[in-house]
Amino acid sequence: MSHSFAIFWKKYRAGVMSSVLTKDELQLFLAMVMRENEELKEENRKLLLIVADSTEQIKKATYITEEYQRMFNEITEALRTRYAAEFTVVEDIPIHLS
Repeated sequence: MSHSFAIFWKKYRAGVMSSVLTKDELQLFLAMVMRENEELKEENRKLLLIVADSTEQIKKATYITEEYQRMFNEITEALRTRYAAEFTVVEDIPIHLS
């Protein structure tokens, strides 16, 4: 809520201003509300862009994770096939790397 609109509304609600608004007060109120609406539309547009960008980044990260998992599975399967008699890949890889 814009600062000037908030002050206007507080005064009106507190009874500082007349309970019956004049044409000028209504026009001022309308202008403030319209300006506030435009500001909110702009904020909403920016937030939608942020959400869209974040969604795209999540999709890319998920794809990369899936690709690494697929490659790891292929390597693991190749090692199991080639060295099945020598060690169990999942259990022994950390031992062989240290």
